[in-house]
Amino acid sequence: MMSDQVSLMFSEVLTKITYQDEVIPTLLLQSKAEQFSASGELDKRIFNLIRSWYVKGQLDLPVSINVSVHSVLDDTFYAWLAEQAHQFSDLFTSIIWEFDEQMLSQSQLAPQVISKLHKLGSKVAIDHFGTGDNTLLALRKWPVDIVKLDGSFIRELEQKQDSWYFLENIIKLAHSLGVVVVCEQLESEEQVKWAQQLGSDGFQGFKLALPHAIG
Repeated sequence: MMSDQVSLMFSEVLTKITYQDEVIPTLLLQSKAEQFSASGELDKRIFNLIRSWYVKGQLDLPVSINVSVHSVLDDTFYAWLAEQAHQFSDLFTSIIWEFDEQMLSQSQLAPQVISKLHKLGSKVAIDHFGTGDNTLLALRKWPVDIVKLDGSFIRELEQKQDSWYFLENIIKLAHSLGVVVVCEQLESEEQVKWAQQLGSDGFQGFKLALPHAIG
């Protein structure tokens, strides 16, 4: 059993949908959506699933939804999203929109994208944090709520002691900016203990919980 102090901060959407007769897992959702120029339709279907789970009482944690910059900048999709946010305001406060750091860094409109989602009452997280080209600059310029430290850093602690000081300083800097830190891809009790000692606010990985179906 893990310590009660370990915080399971949110659940991620693990699902798949069918589009143009092709089954698309969420891990491929962003690339496939942009390939078909259909991110709005795909994202709507996932969001509708999440909304139904909340209504049925099948979810009691905030939900993290991976989204692309392309989706948020699509006027039609954002207008629809704003309409949903107005109708289901309580639901939107329980949603965390999640961007891959490298993907978000490719857009000069990153701050505006984050601001648009904040206006809906939701929080914004950066996934695989630390793998981008300008991580520290991004932390200062992007008004995000949560950063999820890439699991490679925790794994490196077994061989590279200097990684400890890097992670510790990143977490301290994030905290000084009011940003919540989650260590992800934790696969052993030792890695969870390291994340706790480093001052991580939340934890994610197979050691804590395995993916499981809703309902």
